[in-house]
Amino acid sequence: MDAKGRVSLPSDYREVLSFHRCAEEFILVPAGRGDSHLGMTRVAHERLVSRVNQTKYKTPRQRQQARRRYIHEARPVSLEDGGRFVLSRELREELDLEGWVKFVGEGDTFEMWKPERYEEVHGPEDEEDAEPFEMDLTGLVDIE
Repeated sequence: MDAKGRVSLPSDYREVLSFHRCAEEFILVPAGRGDSHLGMTRVAHERLVSRVNQTKYKTPRQRQQARRRYIHEARPVSLEDGGRFVLSRELREELDLEGWVKFVGEGDTFEMWKPERYEEVHGPEDEEDAEPFEMDLTGLVDIE
């Protein structure tokens, strides 16, 4: 990210946006405990809004908090040629971003983090003593 807040969206994420016919824009919503933001297509955001509106909350305040976070605080972001976009000063300060931005993809969404904060929350990616992840895919994938 440069001093004006311009960020280049990695090409993998631009391809996902293009696949969903929204190569010029995506939506950012607060995620986690306010230490990251979730980027998504407009269609994915519409699904999120629908879920927020259909969810049965324990209290009216919980409903209000969910609506505020995922609907009212959602920000459309326009992509320039080459996949660049500008993060507002407010958002840069909120996420304490300067220099590098970490993108973490999750299907048709991605998270944006301050790299150091991501490591604090999730641990280093190249941690030598990390246990290998294994998943039993029996019945889910045809293996011949």
